[in-house]
Amino acid sequence: MCGRTMMRSTFEEVATRFNIPPERWSGEPSTHQPSHNIHPGKRTPVIFAKTHSQKEDDLEVMNMVWGLVPSYTKKSANLKYHNHWKMFNARSETMAGSPIFKRLLAQHRRCVVPINGFYEWKKREGGKREPYFVFSEEEDFLFCAGLYDCWKDPETEEELFSYAILTKTPVEEIKWLHDRMPVILSVKGGKDWLRRGEVSQGESSTNLSWFPVTPKVGNLAYDEPDCCVDLREKVQSEHAGSIKDLFLQDKSEVTIGLKLQQPSERGRSLKAKSPLKKPKTSKTQKGQSSITSFFK
Repeated sequence: MCGRTMMRSTFEEVATRFNIPPERWSGEPSTHQPSHNIHPGKRTPVIFAKTHSQKEDDLEVMNMVWGLVPSYTKKSANLKYHNHWKMFNARSETMAGSPIFKRLLAQHRRCVVPINGFYEWKKREGGKREPYFVFSEEEDFLFCAGLYDCWKDPETEEELFSYAILTKTPVEEIKWLHDRMPVILSVKGGKDWLRRGEVSQGESSTNLSWFPVTPKVGNLAYDEPDCCVDLREKVQSEHAGSIKDLFLQDKSEVTIGLKLQQPSERGRSLKAKSPLKKPKTSKTQKGQSSITSFFK
């Protein structure tokens, strides 16, 4: 499951990465507010192919709401907000057999959702859940495959564009963390998904890095920079010069409350690069395979 992301990049930065000029920006760019803690119900920039041709100039970018609202959804008189938590993910393995999602596939309503990284919670003994931030040290964005729809208010005719992120079984390196992860694509893989609904089976995921973060990220209203700061580095800086106070010898616990991680849980580096980087246009990240799904 992917229910929380980080997207500090702007609408303009996303458009630049996909070489989409202003004349192909749909909607109002200002409706996306860069955030350290994106959850269903928030708007983020989404790439889609408006006419579904094979041409480069077919791609557009629009802010859409995370959490799919099917076009046939009936409006309730006392419903002020759509429940975006119902369909924020779609399982790629069973998507084609889902009445909800196969309709969108038939209508070519595929999209690519750029994010800077995502949060996932590791379940521990006793029911405790510890948040981790997953991102790429090599690239500024993770491009997630998605499906979108457009709901129209029957009274005002106002349109609401919304999307779901496709998920798959995790790559080996993060299986210890969760049993699902987003379907991540390269820029080329993203264009193949938009135009033909294809993801190369030979395309592997980008190298992922991760680290534990503050439990405050679990609060939907919390949106501070420390949401995606390595908790180990923070603790280490606060206990500078006393590593013995940080890790207990031959123990699984840390004196200040952090658990020592197993080797597979340690991420790429204690000093991982900040995920808050300026977008690049020269590098292309590797994507990832397996597409056919239903929401979690």
